[in-house]
Amino acid sequence: MGGKAQDNMVNLSGTMDLSQANLYGWITGPEILEDPSKLDELLGQHLDTPVEHSGNTLNVGYTAEMTTDKDGNASITGKGADWHGSKVQGIYNFDKIAFYNVDHSQPALTVTDTVSLPDNVTLDLDHFTPSSSPEDSVIQDDVLIDASGASTVKGLDKLYESGKDKYQQPVTRTYANGGVTVTRKDGLALSNDNKLYYGLHSLDAITYKTIDWKTDGTVLTLADSQKFDLADTKVHTEDIGFTAKSLETITKAGNYAMTLLDSQGNKTLSAGNLTTKKGTWNVGNALEGTGEASLDKDGNVVYQLDTVEKPQEQPEIKVDASKQTHNALIANEAALGTLAAGRDRMEGVLDTFNGQEGGVFTFASIGGSKDKYDTGSQSSTYTWNGLAGVGNDVAARNGEFSYGVFYEYGKGHYDVDGAGYTGSGDAHYSGGGLMAKYVARNKNYGEASLHFGQLKNNADSVLHSRSGGAYGYETDSNYWSGHVGFGHIFDLTDQVASTSRGGTERASRDLDVYGKYFYTHVGGDNFRAGDADYQLDDLNSSLLRIGARLNNRSGRNNYYCGLAWDYEFDGESNGTVSATGMKADIRKADIGGSSMMAEAGWKLEATKDSPWDVNLSVRAYAGQHKGIGGNVVVGYHF
Repeated sequence: MGGKAQDNMVNLSGTMDLSQANLYGWITGPEILEDPSKLDELLGQHLDTPVEHSGNTLNVGYTAEMTTDKDGNASITGKGADWHGSKVQGIYNFDKIAFYNVDHSQPALTVTDTVSLPDNVTLDLDHFTPSSSPEDSVIQDDVLIDASGASTVKGLDKLYESGKDKYQQPVTRTYANGGVTVTRKDGLALSNDNKLYYGLHSLDAITYKTIDWKTDGTVLTLADSQKFDLADTKVHTEDIGFTAKSLETITKAGNYAMTLLDSQGNKTLSAGNLTTKKGTWNVGNALEGTGEASLDKDGNVVYQLDTVEKPQEQPEIKVDASKQTHNALIANEAALGTLAAGRDRMEGVLDTFNGQEGGVFTFASIGGSKDKYDTGSQSSTYTWNGLAGVGNDVAARNGEFSYGVFYEYGKGHYDVDGAGYTGSGDAHYSGGGLMAKYVARNKNYGEASLHFGQLKNNADSVLHSRSGGAYGYETDSNYWSGHVGFGHIFDLTDQVASTSRGGTERASRDLDVYGKYFYTHVGGDNFRAGDADYQLDDLNSSLLRIGARLNNRSGRNNYYCGLAWDYEFDGESNGTVSATGMKADIRKADIGGSSMMAEAGWKLEATKDSPWDVNLSVRAYAGQHKGIGGNVVVGYHF
């Protein structure tokens, strides 16, 4: 009989019971009748004449349909489709067996009677997705064909041989919701009891990152473990971390331990394969604790959290704030720096008070600066500030008194760099206040101010997750600030350049020696970044400035320069970070210390003939506070 058999196709998809069925790529006489000699006698020829065959395919997890185009031409198109496995009585005469979408929880095909495949049969796994979804917690193989219960098995070894080299390759897969990465070699295996597997051949490395904590639970299980030799497998826990929500389930009475790898009795892994035994763990890149990975007597990898013993209480998990949390406090200091830059704008306005022309006047000041503060780390701010208001200058009995009310606004961009972590953000403030200055005829003077408002900080990339993604957050705080200052003007010449409205004579050259004290209070705030909650404490600045300014006057013009010493007595930013009931202090940031200020400028005083005031100045800082900035003040007297 003989003949040809080409391009036959059997497609399996969905759910069906094939336990009484045989699957054929082609069929011959001996497969029709149990006693082929009877049919041989009828036909007068041998039914076992070889069949010329090619392209006859069994597609598992695949569906196909016939379609017709607009010209009436028919074609067959197919695609992967879910197959949920079944028992089958026999598999006969396929040139190729291809696997697509199968249910990994059971063998794709379980053969109960006969496997009969030709010597040239080939395996196709080009479109097969192995068992390993990120949600899995068990490392297991896919059983493609289970013929362990078949009475006759022929050609299964040829099917294995056709793919064993082609489908052996290094791969990286993730488990436990992406928290565990396994580097390994995938490949085919044929067991002695005729099971054809696709899956792990070796485990090179198991790396733990952010995972769910499971008290007395298991993160990853090694199924069919006895086929593995773990002698060369490395287990990495140096970057291990835990989700905050999972840590909420820790029972205080527990032993704070869980199994990272259940080896199912495989004891070929040695303690030397644990690359980091004692190390740190992390929650949200905000809290850090210490723990230890070890092997138990059964060959399992166990992780134990370190705790702090407390008298007559259950132990608590030992945690500290991670290094990068310090950036939140540096950003807090940077916002304070934006607010502090407004001092120079206000001082520029006060310098125009008590001029030659009195009465009601308006004023506006605007300036910019670049400032860097040594906080224990570094913060740099690029700031624009301004204020505008109205004032009055009146002659007093023994001198002159000026006062004004104003609105202030400032905005700054900052960069922070602390403990190897960098970031940036923007801060802005708005508020209002009043200021006043009294100059006596004996050249003593005093000044004061009080202002208050709101300071907002938008930190877009100050904090980061462990993967490097930015945590953006905002804070919103009230502030108030004030200052007092006293000074005396020493004449350096008898030549009088001008006289104020209050009758104070100003020498053409004099030396202004002063002391000023500035206080600023910024309220605390809280925010959430990732899985952690941050609490920023109140922030206070307490700055003393002692300096001197040399004035050179000629008519309306005054050219001046000066030096001052600043000392910040406070400037500490403190805070805490917490998650899942655990809490730790953040390493403080501190701008306290000494700085020097140098200034130079030109001032044009208003007169009855010309009611405009102008003050242009430049200031530079060195020391704890480094920076340079400029300021412009314009006033008009009515």
